[in-house]
Amino acid sequence: MKLIRLYSDKESFKTIDFNPKGLSIIIGCKDSAGKKNIKNTYNGVGKTLMLYLINFCLASREIKAFKEKLPNWKFCLDFSINGKIYTACRDTSNQSVIYLDNEELSLEIFRRTLAKELFYLDENDNIPNIKFRSLLAKFMRRSKDEYTNYAGVADRSVNQWDTVLILSYLLGLDFSKNLEKRQLKLKYDETIKAKSNIQDDPIIKDYFNFSGNVEIELVDLEDKITHLKNEIANFHIAENFHEIEQEADEKAAKIQVISNKEFSLSHSLSQIDKSLDIKTDIDSEQVSKLYEEAGIQLPSLIKKKLEDVQNFHKSLLISRTERLIKEKERIEQQQKELEKTRKALSKEQDDLLKYLENKGALEERDALKQKLSDLERRKDTLFKGQRLINEYEIKKSEIKSTLDKESTETEKYLNSDDGKQIKDTNLRLFRRLANSFYKDKENGFTIENNTGVNQVRYTLNPRIDHDSSDGINEVKIFCFDWMLLLGQHRHQVRTLIHDSRLFDAMDDRQAATALRIAMEECEKNDMQYIVTFNEGKYKNIIKELEQHGFKVEAEKIEKSKVKELTDKSDETKILGISVDLKYEQ
Repeated sequence: MKLIRLYSDKESFKTIDFNPKGLSIIIGCKDSAGKKNIKNTYNGVGKTLMLYLINFCLASREIKAFKEKLPNWKFCLDFSINGKIYTACRDTSNQSVIYLDNEELSLEIFRRTLAKELFYLDENDNIPNIKFRSLLAKFMRRSKDEYTNYAGVADRSVNQWDTVLILSYLLGLDFSKNLEKRQLKLKYDETIKAKSNIQDDPIIKDYFNFSGNVEIELVDLEDKITHLKNEIANFHIAENFHEIEQEADEKAAKIQVISNKEFSLSHSLSQIDKSLDIKTDIDSEQVSKLYEEAGIQLPSLIKKKLEDVQNFHKSLLISRTERLIKEKERIEQQQKELEKTRKALSKEQDDLLKYLENKGALEERDALKQKLSDLERRKDTLFKGQRLINEYEIKKSEIKSTLDKESTETEKYLNSDDGKQIKDTNLRLFRRLANSFYKDKENGFTIENNTGVNQVRYTLNPRIDHDSSDGINEVKIFCFDWMLLLGQHRHQVRTLIHDSRLFDAMDDRQAATALRIAMEECEKNDMQYIVTFNEGKYKNIIKELEQHGFKVEAEKIEKSKVKELTDKSDETKILGISVDLKYEQ
């Protein structure tokens, strides 16, 4: 594929005719009258817009800004594939269709048609993510993000599998191994997610947080379930359960009252027994004897009074003893009556409780059944959960084993004659290009087997020994893109397009070297390199070439200019009109 001409149905548009071979340079210039105004830049004249228009004519996504700001504009691109010339036209107001040689096609049909012509993709191949637009983009970088690194993505973690798959296809590698590894990794992730979902079940989660043994837990649950089933089987519903239960409770209360009274009576008896033990210690004769021993003779009158007092005291003691004995007999009788009543109540209570044994209310039986249901559900959840977790662990191990096997097969492939040839071809191409910038350095492009548990099959690594130097990333992109173009693996693209932003970070020597390489490769291999430059950078490149003995090359490059776009007026820009287009959003 080579580009021939980019044009529009609007007369103001600056038609661009590309050189069929070699360089086609588009320059963005400042108006000489405004060069002293530092606010004037090379931006906005249409260099990058040209890249978007080329892709627009090659069925890129719909661009809203074109429809809003350029209604009813038709852009056309003449191009050739294997010498056959095609014309693709697309209207900004009807972007869902494209005309290929005046035949209206949907974007999808157009893409399939060119995918077959350019990239040998049959519509029946249906290879996931290997599509016309994604492959073509590797030869026509447009946005700023695409110039971030050799892979053409700003964030290497985003769509890394897609990127490596597409590059594997264009590098000539066995891309089916990418598909196989991705499918295995997706299954691996699904298995881990399924296991995680099971472990998120409240019962499973609580149990595994406890870190118990499932087998022991299941046996314990079986024992509890068996016991509960027996209990329910022997359970009888008493229609008046609550009334009988209440009557038994009332009798228990009465028994407690009687027991309290019996205790009180026993205490009273104890006090009576203590009182009955009290006796007179000394009589009148003992008192008289004590006085005589002391040498004192008591008068007869006093002795008479002592005898009277003793007799009075004896009479009081006899009276008190008789009263206490009667009280004791009364209490003992009361005890016998209370004991009889208590025993009768106890028997009645025992009969009631015996009746209620293995019986209960309906809600109690329902509670037992609910408890049984909860235990059975817990057992079932644990059993199934553990079984599934074990199955997922086995499945994960099997997938991991298959991943390891595929990794081994990939290693064998990369070390086979075919694999070695692909690696060597790409390495030598990249090295030859990089050595033109940096001689005698460890430059090269390696393809290695990615053994990690991920979706990426190959680890691709373009390396230039001066990786930390300014402009190296851009040099690496330049060499990588030319390696893909020159390799001609599974494609018939013979044109490469770069925007001026690729050269912004390069020094003049690097940029001059890049143009020399591109010119030589185009002449040698009948290829086309379309590149845009800012005027200042372009002039510095020409000066660099002339000062280092490449005047002939500088003259050839000067003759390769196909269009100059300036900011002198709207008419000198690519669209020829004043319009603010945010086409990169």
